[in-house]
Amino acid sequence: MALTTITGNMVSVNAIQGTLIADNAITAVHIATNAVSGTLIADNAVTAVHIAQNSITVTQLADDCVESDKIADGIITTNHLNKAMISSQTEVTAVAGDFVLLGDTSDSNNLKKTPVSAIAGLSTVGTGDITTAKIADDAVTSDKIAANPTLTGSEGVVLPSGTTAERPSSPASGVFRFNTTTDVMEYYDGDAWQTLGNAPGVTSISPTTETDANANITITGSNFKTGATVQFIGDDGTVYNSPSVTVNSTTTITATTPSSALTVANEPYDIKVNNPGNFSGTLVNALDAGSTPAFGVASGSLGTVLEGTAASGFTQITATDADSQSVSITLKSGSSLPSGVSMSTSGVFSGNTPTTGSSVTTTFTVQATDGVNTAEREYTLTVRPYIYAQLSGSGTWSVPAGTDTAEVLIVAGGSSGSRSPNVSGGGGGAGGIVYKSSYTFTSTDKSSGIAYAVGAGGDGVGISPLAFDGGYNSGADTTFAISGGTITAKGGGGGGGYGGNTPYTSGGFSTSYYAAEAGGSGGGGAWNSLTGASSNQGTFSGWTSYGNSGGTFNVSGSGNYNGSGGGGAGAAGTGATVTVGGAGGAGQLFSNFTSYGASGYFGGGGGGGQTGGTRPAGGTGGGGQGGNGVSGTQYYSGGNATDTTGGGGGGSSVCGYSNFTNKSGDGGNGTILLRY
Repeated sequence: MALTTITGNMVSVNAIQGTLIADNAITAVHIATNAVSGTLIADNAVTAVHIAQNSITVTQLADDCVESDKIADGIITTNHLNKAMISSQTEVTAVAGDFVLLGDTSDSNNLKKTPVSAIAGLSTVGTGDITTAKIADDAVTSDKIAANPTLTGSEGVVLPSGTTAERPSSPASGVFRFNTTTDVMEYYDGDAWQTLGNAPGVTSISPTTETDANANITITGSNFKTGATVQFIGDDGTVYNSPSVTVNSTTTITATTPSSALTVANEPYDIKVNNPGNFSGTLVNALDAGSTPAFGVASGSLGTVLEGTAASGFTQITATDADSQSVSITLKSGSSLPSGVSMSTSGVFSGNTPTTGSSVTTTFTVQATDGVNTAEREYTLTVRPYIYAQLSGSGTWSVPAGTDTAEVLIVAGGSSGSRSPNVSGGGGGAGGIVYKSSYTFTSTDKSSGIAYAVGAGGDGVGISPLAFDGGYNSGADTTFAISGGTITAKGGGGGGGYGGNTPYTSGGFSTSYYAAEAGGSGGGGAWNSLTGASSNQGTFSGWTSYGNSGGTFNVSGSGNYNGSGGGGAGAAGTGATVTVGGAGGAGQLFSNFTSYGASGYFGGGGGGGQTGGTRPAGGTGGGGQGGNGVSGTQYYSGGNATDTTGGGGGGSSVCGYSNFTNKSGDGGNGTILLRY
């Protein structure tokens, strides 16, 4: 049987030689898929003449079956390469040792391989091939630039620029830049920065603070030219020209500040030197115009001062200048002070405050100036009327907050008048008085208060419950216990008289005649102890004490037995005569207390009693009148003193024995008054 099909197992290895196969005899249809493997093809057996053009495609070849040693040199040409297959391969970066395929210029169908490094054409860059976009930032360094390059063009070259502060910290000699602070070109010469051309350099000035107009400023720098001008440039850009400029040398200029002093409000000032030809150099923030005066007293109240007193009691306004300039303090236009008050340029108040009748606060503004710079501050002054305090009884007085001083009046109780059955009694002595126009309270006074006791006036004798023939009741002391010691006003002393049959035994009287008693002011004398008693009012440092003796009977002539007047704070009592009783001694006027006492009078002595005639007067200041005992008038009793004056009571006229319808006058109670 004839064979129609030859399979692989029928053919011995290497049995089919190229000489046995006719040219183009084997086509793709004669070879089963994957039938021809690498092991069945002898090395170099397949040549280009055995393969029809485009007959073997990718689908006829097993993966990786055609190796390089299966292909004879020069056998595969461009006609055998599938273009689509090559173009689809992944691109890679060539490295040392890689090869590329090249077309042979003598045979367009053959390819050659060559190392990448052997391709000389790749190291050559064509004209214009390198553009700005192809150069990485900072890729061109100084060592890539040829020495002494020549720059062309007509417009210019932009150089590095920056402020003075942005200069390099360690510049090399020859560094060239534009200084935006001084607006000049500059270079570093190895020691210092220098300006180019005609531009000056300004390095320092002296002094750096100047508050006056037309003051000299020394400018130090470089490249100063004859004809240079100087300008002071304020913080807001305002330019002030120097009225006088002297170029001393290329490194020193003397320029004066403007004729109107530079103000603090526009400092610091730049100093600009202009050379001829519009070249300039500037030293920024170079000149301080001084400082604004600073007040030493906070705004607000400068205190409260009493009306009608010295305005020096207000706090002084102070202000200083950090540059040791003289500072003047004045009222701002439109402001005013209380009437009668003025202020010096050193901020001291003088004059007297006005009488306001109520508390009045004045608000005003002052200006402190050094002649150039001015500061303002608002203050207030308060003027108030006096406050009065009247104390009675006993207790502790608390010093009101904010009160440092006070006018103090201390008045003791006045004695009653004297009563006698067979003679007219002497007038009662007024209570003693102690006074200080301005007492300064201590810290103890303020913290602990001041204990006090106001003395009562002595009650008159003769009517129930004091129904006795004769006697008197002394006034009580008034005390004010300040921290430095107790101030005591002594109670008034009683007048002389006769005890009678039923004496007022509690007072130590007897059936005999008794003498007048010493007291703040002494009692008046009477028959037959005719001498008035003295004052025993004590004195105290810094205080004024008041007290006088009672009147002494004048025995000249003959007649009824009348009583002498009790002593008053301002004067001694008047002595009685055989015809009239003595008037009480006058009290003392205290003009700041006219709404108290007897229109400002305190401590009037009581009048002595008499028989008939006009009643003897009590002393001005609350003293009681003496009785006169004329038939039908019924004024046998002595008059009562005015309360809170410390006045003495009036002595009674002859009352008779065991006749208890008449009495001696009551002494006035004391008081303590404070005005602050």
